[in-house]
Amino acid sequence: MTDGDAVVTTIYSFIPKPLFNFLNYPIIGKLINYTKIIVGISLSIATLGLVALYKCQNWLVYPSGLNEGRTFYDTPDSYGMKYQSVKITTSDGEVLDCFALKHNPYDKDYTNKTVLLLGPNAGNISHYLPIVEFFHKYYRYNVFVYSYRGYGKSTGSPSETGLKNDARAVLEYLANDKQYYKSSIILYGRSLGGAVAIYITSLTSKYWNNQQEEPMDDCGLRSRKNAQVRPDTPKFYPRISCVILENTFLCLEKVIPYIFPVLKNFSKLCTQKWRSEKEILNSDPKIPFLFLSGLKDEIVPPYHMQQLYELSPSDNKFLKTFKKGYHNNTCNQADYWQILHSFIQKNVDPKELD
Repeated sequence: MTDGDAVVTTIYSFIPKPLFNFLNYPIIGKLINYTKIIVGISLSIATLGLVALYKCQNWLVYPSGLNEGRTFYDTPDSYGMKYQSVKITTSDGEVLDCFALKHNPYDKDYTNKTVLLLGPNAGNISHYLPIVEFFHKYYRYNVFVYSYRGYGKSTGSPSETGLKNDARAVLEYLANDKQYYKSSIILYGRSLGGAVAIYITSLTSKYWNNQQEEPMDDCGLRSRKNAQVRPDTPKFYPRISCVILENTFLCLEKVIPYIFPVLKNFSKLCTQKWRSEKEILNSDPKIPFLFLSGLKDEIVPPYHMQQLYELSPSDNKFLKTFKKGYHNNTCNQADYWQILHSFIQKNVDPKELD
């Protein structure tokens, strides 16, 4: 008898004889084998599901084809608004489709305020036009809006790194546009756009905390030649005058358990982080923040907005909740636009024109 046989014999000696005889029935042996097969198949399916989820998460986070995000296209002139079609090339070679809407700076009612509109993760700039209309036509603000990479007519595929590259390219464009740069720039971000807005605020706050005012060339654009900038921040960014966030999350990892409870233990597999709860800490305290939260939000837990409000270092911040606001209809709630417009009027002083 081998040592292995001795061990097996020892183990079997502890099994009661009736149970031992029961386990030796042919049908019981088959059931045990079938159970092993079922468990094996289940584990394989679960593993394949997790692998598929990991590989396909960009599609889930950035469903660029949802709501005709890649096919539907409209322009501001269909809403009676004049605009300029702009193409911006990012540092990694993607081309962003943008609309630039400006008012005549010599009009007596010119507000000298610009809204950079940052949309959610579904749709493209054509879907944002009703929002653009509010800001541009009714409130008479300049507006700049763009489609993230992979959305609408913008090239590339969306990712956190990619969208941050997009944001930096847009900021540089605004900094080198005389009219936009000389205006008070307001960030308006909804859902994912709120995360982009927080990233932009963090980026520009850190930039302006470390830079001196750069000179302008004869054309009124940012002069790179004589600017006193640190070598590790070669780009020019405009100052941000106000941030408006609607139904934005702390970070994507904390959204997954709310939308997909079954995946709560696998949220760490999410590679798209968007850690707004950390980025917001870098915001300049002098920048006013308005938080607009729908309390029936079925995508982002409302407490995320509450915590972002509490984390914000802003000396001038306000949280407004809407009892009947869901994720995508908060902007349709009563008093939403009045509150937003009043906040801007009260807290954003337009820059003086030269």
